[in-house]
Amino acid sequence: MEILINELYELIKDHREDEGFMTVARVKAWITQFNEDDREFVLIETIHILKKRYLSKEGGRTYVKYMIEYLTEMHKCGSVKEFMADSYFINNQPQGKSQPMLLEFLNEVLKKEYSTSLDECNAKSPKYIIYLDDVLCTGETIVKGLTDQKTGWFNQTNENGRTNYEEYIKNDAHLVFAYLATHTRSSNKLANRLYFTMGKKDIKNVHYVWNTNFVVNNIYDEPNSNLNLLFPIQSDSESIKSCKEQIEKKINDRGYNLNKITFRSLDKPVDEELFSSAENRNRYELIVLEKSIECYNFIPNDNVRARPLGYGLYDDVSFGFGTMIFTWRNVPFNTPLLFWYPHNGWQPLFKREFT
Repeated sequence: MEILINELYELIKDHREDEGFMTVARVKAWITQFNEDDREFVLIETIHILKKRYLSKEGGRTYVKYMIEYLTEMHKCGSVKEFMADSYFINNQPQGKSQPMLLEFLNEVLKKEYSTSLDECNAKSPKYIIYLDDVLCTGETIVKGLTDQKTGWFNQTNENGRTNYEEYIKNDAHLVFAYLATHTRSSNKLANRLYFTMGKKDIKNVHYVWNTNFVVNNIYDEPNSNLNLLFPIQSDSESIKSCKEQIEKKINDRGYNLNKITFRSLDKPVDEELFSSAENRNRYELIVLEKSIECYNFIPNDNVRARPLGYGLYDDVSFGFGTMIFTWRNVPFNTPLLFWYPHNGWQPLFKREFT
């Protein structure tokens, strides 16, 4: 098992590298919290998944470089420097969240690769308004960040005396959503959600750019969805049954929904792309769910968005988002709790800035 522990460490060793966070000892402490009969299996399958779903710092640098070059070419600009001179990057998330850190990272890439920087952007009348973030999960962060009546970027007054939304419409600017990773259901609904939360104001010239290797298809009722996330089959486990009833009651008591939690059918997905096999998927998902429920049971019942397999929306009647995406600097709180939950004696594998 030591070989597997070291293999997992080598794969994720640059996670929070500047803090010296990831160590072989941390990986070992994490895996020894599982039942002894499951440890080797969990390590093997986690390594298999993270080879596809862990974005290293170098991988992030490659993607950011591609993103800027792609946008430059798509908008027919002569150079990255020219594109940046016509662009403005929204920066309205608090320090410690993903956006400010990614913008610092982007700035380093711009200076090193293209002899330009964010300081050369056009804040007054940009042609391209870009919202950069790590993972589009529920979409709550971007919807509130852009449309909130008091703090939303669209509603802020700029130096021209107009709101940012008015400036965006006046300049016929392009609105670009750039992500390291995204969920299909959320990206499909994003523009429409912004339209309605802005009081049916026009949201136009919208473009998307993201890493196609990190697209999570969470459209559960789509026949050919690859369901490349955690979506467990039904189990006779008492802890799973109890958690299911608790979540349903928690959501239903607040008047959100009268639905029941659904389980994945054994014949879905048609083609397995994330796990090493359909059989290993079934076993791994239930192990992760059971362990994440142990973490979840310590969370107060009034935390409406909390779920064992990752936080969801307030009315999300499920065990959670089940996202399996991790980066060198953070993990979404839509990933299963056992990967990032740091309380009540649980030793997580990764560190999440906001818990």
